[in-house]
Amino acid sequence: MSKSTYSCLAANDNYAQRIEEEDKHPIRSKFERDRDRIMYSKAFRRLSGKTQVFLAGNDDHARTRLTHTLEVAQIARTITKALELNEELAESIALGHDIGHTPFGHVGERMLNSIMSGCYEIRDFNELSDIEKMKGFKHNWQSIRVAAELESSMNLTNYTLWGMLNHSKMKYKKCKMEDKNNKCLFRHEKDKECNVKLEEEASLSFYRNMKIKNINLYEQIKEEWSFEGLIVALADEVAQRHHDIEDALEYNIIDKNELYEQLGKIFNFNGYRENVQKKNLNGLQELLESIEDHKRNFKDIKKSIDKGSVDLYKPKFSKFIVNVLTTDIIYNTKNNFRKFVEYYNIKNNEDFYNIKNKVKNYKDIVAYSDFMKETDKKLEEFLRNRILNSHKAQTMDAVGQHIIKELFKAYLISPQQLPDKTIVKLFENLYKEDKKNLERRKYENSSEYNVGKLRNILSEYHFNRGQDEEDKIQYINYKIELLRTICDYIAGMTDKYAIEQHRKLYNIV
Repeated sequence: MSKSTYSCLAANDNYAQRIEEEDKHPIRSKFERDRDRIMYSKAFRRLSGKTQVFLAGNDDHARTRLTHTLEVAQIARTITKALELNEELAESIALGHDIGHTPFGHVGERMLNSIMSGCYEIRDFNELSDIEKMKGFKHNWQSIRVAAELESSMNLTNYTLWGMLNHSKMKYKKCKMEDKNNKCLFRHEKDKECNVKLEEEASLSFYRNMKIKNINLYEQIKEEWSFEGLIVALADEVAQRHHDIEDALEYNIIDKNELYEQLGKIFNFNGYRENVQKKNLNGLQELLESIEDHKRNFKDIKKSIDKGSVDLYKPKFSKFIVNVLTTDIIYNTKNNFRKFVEYYNIKNNEDFYNIKNKVKNYKDIVAYSDFMKETDKKLEEFLRNRILNSHKAQTMDAVGQHIIKELFKAYLISPQQLPDKTIVKLFENLYKEDKKNLERRKYENSSEYNVGKLRNILSEYHFNRGQDEEDKIQYINYKIELLRTICDYIAGMTDKYAIEQHRKLYNIV
């Protein structure tokens, strides 16, 4: 590998800030403390019970959201170390990137977004004039909400929060089910047309306007990009590719020989070699040698398949995928770094930070080569069609979708079914702009919350719409906060807990 060093482009935690400033630790860096706070959080621990692709708990060997997270961290650290950037920041972002994820994987995320965007009619909750304030759900936005609001003791740095937010797309694509008037055609139980007017992309205004300590969180972190954060975003994709293949082999969704044949077509090593030779790249010989290594590793998979043991060939498929994609990212990014440093005449870390906010195309710098970018698209399409759209995966998705929808409906119609901690959180949300009122209710005749009294007040709010303007405003505010509180509660559930709650609420044996 080229001996050129680009450590001058590493994130420097002297420039990082927290929502609430703290004294410097005598031993650990800010990013090390971020990493540890995430790892010790409740949200991180719950990842062990959340679906990656296949329902958590169905198979002890299938990936969970936690094992995926650990693999992302390992791949991110490998790339970061090779580029001589800040491993501590990469690891903290990787460990925290999915702490806002829902049970049941991405289908759970999409279902919560549909509900929070008004695509499901639940009594009169879709008629709120102020629903725009609470629209949308996306797991990367929820991750920073968890870290900054729901488990505020984390108090992470802006660099870690930026990386967590930007590991995935910031918005959803346009709704695929829409008519010529740009209205969502998503249908619910009563088979009525959804009247939610969609903009160019689904609204996530709630998150963009979220305030922590009277500071707009998004505005505070939106400029604090890092190459480490971009590396985690790519490491997330690499991890998904290889473990989707392993899980598919584990579940017998795809035949090993078909997989080998298709990967041979997707990874065209002769074309890759020709493409590399045409470019003026640093470390050209090393890159060409790595391609030869990939070819040997690929042939080695065939030898393991012929021996017939899944325990032999399954890890070799993963090794092959991770090596090919990771190596390409490292070499291509090194060459992009070389051009970047020369263009801005960067000689040290201070030079980098002086020009950092002037850089507009930074997301293009940490990337696959053009050839591997197209190869990865083909790989992603193949995995989606053969694995993610398989009958087994889709039936699991349908179960998760139904459970989340029914849980939300039950809690929204009868919020008294929410646990005490969530009732308390609802009132904290209701009174976040009225601390005096919150404290009075909190400590009246008790040193702790009297949840029974809070439940009485909840009933008053839920069934008393009021006649005067003040009561109507209070009723609307209550409904808005109830929606988001329920959303937070369900998003934090593990698969098993969500299934158990659904059984209890609907008396399913």
